[in-house]
This record gives sequence, C-alpha cells and structure tokens, in this order.
Amino acid sequence: MKKASALSIIFLLFLFLAACIDKTIPVQATVNPSAQPLLDTMAVIAKTVEGIAGSATAYSFTPTATNIPTNTPDVGEVNKTISNAINDQLISTFGANITVEDVKFGPIGAQEYTNLYIEINCAGDNNAACPTTHVIIAVVDACKQKKKKLLENIPSTTHVLTITIFDPITGPKVVEINWSDVLAYIDGEIPGQDFNNLIRYVQ
Repeated sequence: MKKASALSIIFLLFLFLAACIDKTIPVQATVNPSAQPLLDTMAVIAKTVEGIAGSATAYSFTPTATNIPTNTPDVGEVNKTISNAINDQLISTFGANITVEDVKFGPIGAQEYTNLYIEINCAGDNNAACPTTHVIIAVVDACKQKKKKLLENIPSTTHVLTITIFDPITGPKVVEINWSDVLAYIDGEIPGQDFNNLIRYVQ
C-alpha cells in the first residue's frame, strides 16, 4: 500500500517536472525541405516589391503637348494690308478686277507655320483672260510696298508663298515662290527677269 502511494507520488512529480520543462525550453519549428524553394521565391518577390515601392516616387509622367504654332500671325491684318496694297498697285497697272479672296498660313497642325497662301480673284476687262504674270508681280510689289507692316505679321519661319489666281476665263492657276526669293526681290537683290524664272507654276 505504502509502496503504491510512493509510486503515485513519484509519477505525479514526473508529470509536474515534464510540464515545467515544456514551458521553459523553446521548441524549434522545422520546415519541410520540399517547401524551401517556394519560401525562397516568396522572399525574393517581397524584396523586389519593396524596392519598386521605394523608387516609385523617382519617376514622373510628362504628357505630350498638342502642337500649337508658336508664331501665330495676325491673319486679318495681313489680309487687309495685302488687299489695300494690291488694289492700289493693280488698278494703275492694267485694267482688271482684282480682289484678295483669302490669306492663310499653314500647314494646319504644324508646330510652326511655313507656308503663306494668298488667293486672288481676277477678271480681265472686256472678257479678257487675267494676266497671271502681272498679277504675281503685283502681289510681290504689294508686299514690297508694305514690307515693314507685313514682316511684323508674317512668321519668320515662312518658307513658301503660294498664290492661287481664280480666273473665270482660264480657270484657277497656282504658283509657288520661295519666300526667301520674295524677300531678296523686295530688297533689290534679284532683278525682275531673274525673279520671273524663280516662279514655279504648280497648276
């Protein structure tokens, strides 16, 4: 009887000590070797995401601006100046009904205007055809007459002058002249005959 009681007491002490040891000695977790590659991959992804998040503020987005000409001319002023000068010039040159139909700059949508377009209605007296060459020279002479005023409103990036002449007898005619040649003629650097050879008949 006493022996049984002693054994019981020893067994209880053993359980008590076992419980104390379980609480004081840390247990190390073990990782299944087959799962280690997955854990390594997740660690690399975590570091990559952290690096991207840390450097995200170093980048900025700049939207592309719509092309807007930086040299917008006063079209109305150019039209009025050329119209007045041409009318004064042509009335005294030959008998014809001359009017400036339109003045435009282009090309549309470009960063800078490079073309000056002048459209003219011309009807010769007595049902005669409009003398194209005379009209062209008259337009250029009108530019010469109002050079200072025009150059204030015509962009310095202008390269080509295109003149369209609407003639009810012969139909429309289109010519092109390099704007640099126009300026050279105005300044007296190119004589009249040589200037005529620089006119390109497009239509």
